[in-house]
Amino acid sequence: MKNNHIFSKNDNGELKFIGDFEAIYAENNDPWGQSNCTDIHYKKYYDYSRNKINKVIRSVNKKNISILEVGCGLGYVVDLIARNNHSVEVNGSDISKKAIEIAKRKFPQYTFFVNDITSDENEINRKFDIVIFNQILWYILEKLDQSFLNSHSILKKDGHFIISQAFFKSEQNYGKDIVDGFFGLDSIMKSKYNNLFQLKSKTFENSGKYLHNDGIFLFKKKDHF
Repeated sequence: MKNNHIFSKNDNGELKFIGDFEAIYAENNDPWGQSNCTDIHYKKYYDYSRNKINKVIRSVNKKNISILEVGCGLGYVVDLIARNNHSVEVNGSDISKKAIEIAKRKFPQYTFFVNDITSDENEINRKFDIVIFNQILWYILEKLDQSFLNSHSILKKDGHFIISQAFFKSEQNYGKDIVDGFFGLDSIMKSKYNNLFQLKSKTFENSGKYLHNDGIFLFKKKDHF
């Protein structure tokens, strides 16, 4: 990011999470290159990562399923999932009102709504077969407990939870004490959140072929914790 809306550096040069998503969407019509149209390196990475999401969704092997992408931004991945998977109902939520306004205009055929997955006042009043955290890990890192509890609560019985995330190729300079890369996330899910979710599969791409290393996890909801 070339601005201080999401992260800024303190006097010691350390990154601090700001999270002013309204400002970044107000200033940039496609902050993270979600449309895949402008940068060949982003396109190559996004194509790979989103294809993995579709493969993991199909591995769940259920029909007529409802899906929620948390942190949907402008709605491009919601649209991609819907177009590439049969018998699915795909919804999107985001903390940014501006992003949701744009997503509704771009893709009026889907349901989008504003919600903060990190809030202790969960406002989502329905349940889904699959909940997806797509590229939002670094933005919820300091509120993982509540984010995962909320995700668990909005999953149906035997529901599935997907985490898809870009990971750093070089030294991670934010949140390393909470989650240290792909393997750190794997470790904390096993040690701290195994009462909520059971790991079904995981994949890590770190060959250097893409703009980012890429990890994806599939979990199944545990009903008793």
